[in-house]
Amino acid sequence: MPKRNLYLVQTDMLYVSVRFTSAYLPYGCGQLWAYASQSDLVRDTYTLAELLFLRTDPAEAAARLEEPFLVGFSCYSWNTEYNKALAKEIKKLYPACLTVFGGHNVPPDCSFFDFPYVDFLVRGEGEIPFRRLLEELAAGEPDFRAVPGLAWRTDDGCGCENAPAHLLSLEDVPSPFLTGVFDSLMQAHPEIQWSTVWETNRGCPYKCAYCDWGLLKSKIRCFSMQRILDEIQWFTEKKVEFLWGADANFGIFERDEPIAQALADAKSRTGYPLTIYVNYAKNDEERVFRIAHILNGNNLSRVGSTISFQSMSPEVLANIGRKNLNYAHFQSLMKRYKAEGIRCYTELILGLPGETLESFCRGFGKLYELGQHDGIEFYNLCLLPNSPLAQPAMREKFSIQTKAITFIQPQAESLFKIKEYNQLVVSTNTMTNEDRLKAMLFGRFVQGVHGYALLRCIAIYLYHVQGIAYERFYTDLLAYFAAHPETIGGTTVQKIDAFHRAITDNSIYDQTLLPELAKQQLEMNNFTFGTFVLHFERFFRELEPFLASYRLPADLVGYQKALMRLPNRPDETLPFAYDYPAFFRSVYAQSPQPLEHKPVRVHFSDPHPVADWQHYYDVIIFQGRLTSRALRTAAYAGA
Repeated sequence: MPKRNLYLVQTDMLYVSVRFTSAYLPYGCGQLWAYASQSDLVRDTYTLAELLFLRTDPAEAAARLEEPFLVGFSCYSWNTEYNKALAKEIKKLYPACLTVFGGHNVPPDCSFFDFPYVDFLVRGEGEIPFRRLLEELAAGEPDFRAVPGLAWRTDDGCGCENAPAHLLSLEDVPSPFLTGVFDSLMQAHPEIQWSTVWETNRGCPYKCAYCDWGLLKSKIRCFSMQRILDEIQWFTEKKVEFLWGADANFGIFERDEPIAQALADAKSRTGYPLTIYVNYAKNDEERVFRIAHILNGNNLSRVGSTISFQSMSPEVLANIGRKNLNYAHFQSLMKRYKAEGIRCYTELILGLPGETLESFCRGFGKLYELGQHDGIEFYNLCLLPNSPLAQPAMREKFSIQTKAITFIQPQAESLFKIKEYNQLVVSTNTMTNEDRLKAMLFGRFVQGVHGYALLRCIAIYLYHVQGIAYERFYTDLLAYFAAHPETIGGTTVQKIDAFHRAITDNSIYDQTLLPELAKQQLEMNNFTFGTFVLHFERFFRELEPFLASYRLPADLVGYQKALMRLPNRPDETLPFAYDYPAFFRSVYAQSPQPLEHKPVRVHFSDPHPVADWQHYYDVIIFQGRLTSRALRTAAYAGA
């Protein structure tokens, strides 16, 4: 009897640049098949005909299938609507084909059964439900009640579901990499440079309200050390370039340090993997520091170490079930990382319950005060279907209002003809939508002018010498630009605001292109900085009336301007009436000293000059995010 054809769908997109074509291996689906195929019954009954991993036209993809018995779909925010469209096409061609939807974007209710092309839903971890479902279907008269974590449509059209189950141990769970699940896929696409999700453990002990990682409330379980080491060897042999570490808390176990060392040794020996992103643990700063040192020292770390707050408001933290580091400890950690040359950045989330416009802006100011000048990222809060905040009780408690907004992927816009959506939090009982838009504008603007250091020296001087809070300076600057729409700052602020409003309204706004820098739409902080450096002299000239209201040293603006890297900017030596290098060095070292009135000559140099604006965008703006790559080197020159 011929085997039944299975297809698994975990679509992403091709990332195409002038230098390479990259895509993610469909790890989640690969892991499901690696586990399910351990069963003799599954192996004898089914064959994995194909792993679908790209967003090709749904009708064309469905037509390519050959007598599918069952198609499984892994759903997340970037592919759920595509999965629905493909399942619909499959049902048209093969009405008897069964469809299974699982993943983070499958909601906790049975609303997906409103779609006639969905037959089964899987809750939580998928390995056990998927294998048991295949075994029951192979038995002839399936008993769906025997499948943990499964939801199905009953004869009367209603949903019925079983309690989820998770693997008690991962020690003997086979690897999709090592069992050859991806071999034929990689052989069929030699043009692709591969990335992949990678797990060394699974589970999270924390219950942050905006996250669904702790949903299963299971203890953290580890894959075997031998599996991990063998997978690292596989990555080197297959020349896998980027690993997205899916551990919720890498560094939580002692063994994570030798894992990091094994990665570093592999790269030193073979050149692969090129980089890895990890979510660091919160419980052992010493071990995390050592791991970050290993990864950074071998140029493996993509963005450095994360010291996240999510919010600087105690009320917000209480609402979301988080406890942050105290400020003194945060400063000491940052000081230590910087002394070792390790990048560290801090994340904030806009829209959390209890946050206000004022507290959000103050959060930026507080982080600057603590010394986190270039490494701040912030994200809009989007409700994950299975997170605590998305559930009715918490939505009602905090008056959380959401709106489905289009998922944007500028580098692959043509592949998103089928729109994907996120549930954006647009208001709460402490923040109106209008305040949220003002907070968005503030955050993206200060990332552009402070994070990229365009006005950082001026803001630092005003805070440390005149006691003017960072958020006050930038709020006043935004008000100045709003009152002077004819300036380059005024027009840019209008575009940032219009873009955010268009996103909220799901309308098209295409004025965030800077063809001199890049061919794709830019993120708003990049757009802000890019616009101002493209019009560098005009920006500072139009800023003069605003800065005149402050008692600035006459040559401070000149020092700020001289620090900035620009294409083909020659090295130069300039005189100053104050010892700016010593002052700013002391601030960055978190040991601020008074600004000394002392004449100095400063030599500004660029050890890696950029030749043109396209190169500038790639190296300084895009790759230099969360770093100080926009700054030249400032050193004392001889008298």
